[in-house]
Amino acid sequence: MILFQLLLWIMMFPSFPFVHWTGRAPMPRPRAGYAAGVLASKMIIAGGSFWVGSVKQRTNAVDAFDPVCDCWHSLAPLPVALSDTTAVVVGKTLFVLGGTAGAGGLRDVYAFDGKAWSKRDDLRMPEARLYGSAVTDGRRIYIIGGISVPGDYASGLRSVWSIDPSHADGGWSRLPDCPCEPRASAGVAALPGSLFLAGGLRANARGDQNLADIWSLNLQDRQWQRVGELPEGRRAMWAAASDGGVLLFGGYTDNFRAEILAVRDGAVFRIGDLPEAVADAGFFQIGPNWYTAGGETGQHIRGAHTWSGEIFFGPGKHE
Repeated sequence: MILFQLLLWIMMFPSFPFVHWTGRAPMPRPRAGYAAGVLASKMIIAGGSFWVGSVKQRTNAVDAFDPVCDCWHSLAPLPVALSDTTAVVVGKTLFVLGGTAGAGGLRDVYAFDGKAWSKRDDLRMPEARLYGSAVTDGRRIYIIGGISVPGDYASGLRSVWSIDPSHADGGWSRLPDCPCEPRASAGVAALPGSLFLAGGLRANARGDQNLADIWSLNLQDRQWQRVGELPEGRRAMWAAASDGGVLLFGGYTDNFRAEILAVRDGAVFRIGDLPEAVADAGFFQIGPNWYTAGGETGQHIRGAHTWSGEIFFGPGKHE
C-alpha cells in the first residue's frame, strides 16, 4: 500500500525528490580511500585505509556485498595493500588505478575479474596519481586530476588521460588539460558524450582550498566549458550519473557533509540527505537501489555502515 501511494505521488508530482535509506549488514573491515565498483550485481570494496592511533594503515583486503543475502564475502586480496586509489568497471573487470602503498604515488594498474587479480603492466599510467578519479563511457577508461606526491596537494594535476583496456597496445591518449585549477578528490562522472568534474581540493599560497567550480569536457570537440558552481567548496564527494544529471554524495567542506546534491543543466539543488555525514565513500546503483559502505565519518574515523537507498529526483528542474 505504501509503495502504491509513493508511485501515485511520483506520477502526480514527477519533480518531487524522494530519498530513503535502509541499514544493511555492516562492513567486516571499516575503511575509506578504497577502490570500488560493481561486478555481478555485487559491490566490491578493495583495499583502503584505516587508523590505529595516529598511524594510518593500509589494507589489501577485498570484500563483496551481496544485496540478495544482505551479507559480505571475502574475496582474493589485492597483490599489495593500497589506499587513495581510483577504480572503474569496464565490462566484467574492475580496474584499480594508482594510489599509494605508503612510499609514494603509483602508476600501477591492477585488474580483477571477480576471482583473481592481475597486474596490467600494459595499462601502466603515464603519471603517478592518487586521489584521482576514473570513469568510463563503457569502453574507454578516463582518469582526471589527483596529486602525484602523497601528502603534497601542491602536486595537484589537471591532466586527463584515456585508454581502451581491450586494446591497450594503443597506449594512453592525452586529452586537453582542464583549464581549471589543479585538484584532487574531485567529483567526476561520465555522461553521454562528455565528462563532468565538480569541486575538489587545491593547495595554494593561502593553504588548502576546497573548490566549488563545475566543468564539462565535450568528448567530441575536446573542449572544456565551465558549467556551474556548487553552493560551497567541497571535496571527497562521490559523483554518479543518474536521470540525465549527476548526483553528488556527501563530501567535506569544513566538516563532513550528509547532503545529496543533484546537478542538471547547470542548476545545483539539494534533493535529500544521507543517513550519516561521510566523505571518501563510493555510491553505486544495483538494480533500482543505491548502495554505499564505509568512508570517512570523522577525522581519522572510518565508518563500518552499509546502506541501501531509494533515490528519485525526477526529470525536471528543481528550485
